[in-house]
Amino acid sequence: MPNHENFPPRPSPTGTPMPPTDNPQSTSIHDALVKEAKLILKNPPTSETSRAFNRIYQAALDGHPEAQFLVYQCYKNGNGVEKSADQSLLWLQKAADSNFLSALIRLGVFHLNSVPPHTENAISCFEKSADLGNLASVCMLAITYKEQGDLLNHLKWDKQCALHGDPDSLYAMRVHHQRNTITDADLPEAGAWLSLFEDAFTTKKNSEELASFQLNPQNAHSQSPALAIKRRMSPSQLDQSTQHYEDLVKQRIKWTRLRAEKGSRDDQGDLGWCFRNGYGVTQDWAESARWWQMAAEQGLMSAQNNLGHCYKYAEGVEQNHQEAVRWFQKSADQGDHTAQYNLGHSYCMGLGVPQDYHQASVWIRKSAEAGNRKAQHNLGFFYENGWAVPQNYPQALAWFRYAIARGITQAQEDADKITALMSPEELEQGHQSYQELQEQYPIR
Repeated sequence: MPNHENFPPRPSPTGTPMPPTDNPQSTSIHDALVKEAKLILKNPPTSETSRAFNRIYQAALDGHPEAQFLVYQCYKNGNGVEKSADQSLLWLQKAADSNFLSALIRLGVFHLNSVPPHTENAISCFEKSADLGNLASVCMLAITYKEQGDLLNHLKWDKQCALHGDPDSLYAMRVHHQRNTITDADLPEAGAWLSLFEDAFTTKKNSEELASFQLNPQNAHSQSPALAIKRRMSPSQLDQSTQHYEDLVKQRIKWTRLRAEKGSRDDQGDLGWCFRNGYGVTQDWAESARWWQMAAEQGLMSAQNNLGHCYKYAEGVEQNHQEAVRWFQKSADQGDHTAQYNLGHSYCMGLGVPQDYHQASVWIRKSAEAGNRKAQHNLGFFYENGWAVPQNYPQALAWFRYAIARGITQAQEDADKITALMSPEELEQGHQSYQELQEQYPIR
C-alpha cells in the first residue's frame, strides 16, 4: 500500500501548491468521487482500495471537508494506506477546521480524552458543532461544564439540550423550575419552561415518562406545575412568561428545522407535526405533508402513516386513495398499529383498493391486538356482522366491552344493542371472552 505521510499537494504549472477550489463544478466532481470511493472503502481491501484512497486524498487536498474526514479515517484504520496516528490527527483537524460535523465531534472527544484533557479545545469543538444543530455536542457541553463545577454554564447548556428536545434535560428543567424555593422574580421564566415541558409537542414525543401528570388525572402529582406557578404571577408577569414561552418554542423549532433540513427523518416528522398543529409556526397542512413526505421516503413509519392520512382526506395534498393505501401499507408493514387500522379501514370501505373484508379483518385484528382502541371497537363489528369471520355475538360483545374499558364511549351503545339480541348463555360466553381478553391484553 502506498504511504502518503509525505504526499505533496498537487502542483500547479508554476510548481507552487494550488489553493482549495471553490469551483462548483470541481466540488460536484469531488462529491461524486468521494461517493464512489466510500463504497469501495466500506468493503474488505482489494486492489481498488488504494486507488480509492488516492481519489479521496486529492479531493481532501482541494479542501473537500468530507474527503478530509475520510482521509483521517483511512489513516486511523489503515484502510488503503498505512496507519499513522499523526496523519490521522492532522486530517481530523483539517476536517474540523472545515466545520465538518463528524470531525468536530471526534476532535472534541479526542481533546477530552487526552492526558491531561484539553478541555478548552474540546469546548471549542463542541460549541462549533452545537451551532450546526448537533444535540450530542450540546449535551457534551452541559456534561463538561458540570464536571468542571461550572454550574452556571452547565445550566445554560442543559437548557439548550432541552430546546433541542433531549428528554432528560426537559425533565431536569421541570425539576429546576418547580422547586419550592423559587423567588417571585423567577416566576416568569419558571412558568415558560414548565409550559414548554407540558405542551403538546413534548407530550407527543415523551408522553408517559415526562407528562404522566397530564395523561393520568388520578396521579397524585397530576396538577400542572405550570398552572400552579402561573397562579402566583401578576398580570405583567403572566405576559412576560407567555412571551418567554413563545421565544422558547421558536428556538425549539429553529433546531428542529435545522436538523430536518440536514436530512434527519425524525426531525422532518416532528416538523410535519408542527406545521400540522401550528406549533411555533403558521399552520400549513401543505407544508406539513411536504415534511412528512421527506420523512416517509426515508422510512419513518409514523410519517408514512401521517402522509397516508393526508392523501386519504385531502389534507395538504390532492386526495388520492391509492397513494394513501401505498403509504399505509409501508407503515403497517413496519408495525405501526394506527397504519394497520387505516389500511384495514381502506380495505373495508374499498378506498384505493378493491373492497376486501378478509384483508380488512387481517389488518384490523393486527391493529387491535397491538393496542389500537379504534381497531378493538371495529373488530366487534366484524364479529357482530360476520365480515370475513364467523358471526359470533359473544366475541363481538367482548371486544365492545374491551373498547369501552379503553375509553371508547361510543362502544357502549353498540354493546347495549347486541346485548339485547343475546341469550343468557351467550351473555355468559361474552363475559368469559371479555375476561380472556383482559388477561391476554391487560388494560393499563
